[in-house]
Amino acid sequence: MYYVFKLAYKISIASIVLILLSRCNTELKELRFDYNAFPDVAMLNGNVYCVFYNGWEHGSFPEKDRLMSKGGGIYLAISSDSGRSWKTPRVIIDTPFDDRDPSLLVIGNRLICSFFQVLFVDSKLEFNTSISESYDEGITWTTPRLVARNFATSSPILKTKSNKIILAGYLVDYKNRGECYTIESNDNCLTWSIPKLVLKNNNISLSEPSIVEYGNRLIIVARSDDYHANMQSSESNDNGITWSQSNDLGFPGEAPYLLNVGDTVLFLAKRNPLTSIRLSGKNEVNFSDPYIIDDGPGSYGAYPSIVHLNGNKFLISYYIETIENQRAEIRFRYCYVANSKIVVSDVVSNLFIEPLFIR
Repeated sequence: MYYVFKLAYKISIASIVLILLSRCNTELKELRFDYNAFPDVAMLNGNVYCVFYNGWEHGSFPEKDRLMSKGGGIYLAISSDSGRSWKTPRVIIDTPFDDRDPSLLVIGNRLICSFFQVLFVDSKLEFNTSISESYDEGITWTTPRLVARNFATSSPILKTKSNKIILAGYLVDYKNRGECYTIESNDNCLTWSIPKLVLKNNNISLSEPSIVEYGNRLIIVARSDDYHANMQSSESNDNGITWSQSNDLGFPGEAPYLLNVGDTVLFLAKRNPLTSIRLSGKNEVNFSDPYIIDDGPGSYGAYPSIVHLNGNKFLISYYIETIENQRAEIRFRYCYVANSKIVVSDVVSNLFIEPLFIR
């Protein structure tokens, strides 16, 4: 606002008011919280829980020179009818930072939401991963607890058959960019190990890994930060102690999501091409051609997540965005798996927070 006061000596009071009003309108437009994205779904006691990001754009980083200093926040919506309808979403995590890319892990009646935060430290952006927990079916949530600094994650925490808890992510310290890591907890998410390098490719920058236990092995799949480069994977046969060399999956993709269905079918949901799913059988990780989930206008958003409802029926969530005005909403569809093929329903519901100028 310095320039406004400097001009006050040269222009009338009326002109100053007009300038202030114009600036306020611009700021309010920039802070229109209608970007709803990065959903994750999970089941608890027969209900579907969906957490998602709400901000004013893809990256709603806090800035001191705006009308408010908070970044984006995380909302929760609950469905009791398999995703056909949703209770009014409510904010569950809203710190002064940009709280984003939430995912859910269910352990008994305990919900664990992992996410990462973007904040300014000494005028520089810092990315930190944190968790928040609920012990009353999502009614109340604990104060977010830091898990790892300069570490980002975009997929759910994995609890293995041996009860080891593993979170996959990537370092954001501009020194080890393009490499994927895991951190582990042996005390139910109370304390965490230092990051362990599990996937790298000297020729490709990788990020946003997803981890799954499939049979007697762990599998990680990561996106390439080059839109045209292929996705990469790595496997561990000793519960995450050692990992194989980077394996080229033979196709590009972004924002991967892995889901194991009874150790017989492995889902890989992703973006590029469009919002799609590939399947792999039990013996070898050999993914099928993509099944397109959404190819309509705005279908670029993606960041899909899948939950198994019953039998061969699944609910997939993802987001779409309108490039022109940066508006985004969450969509839900059913998909059915039979004879190693996928049939996708029309859109069954969506989630969208009515825009708030200041939260």
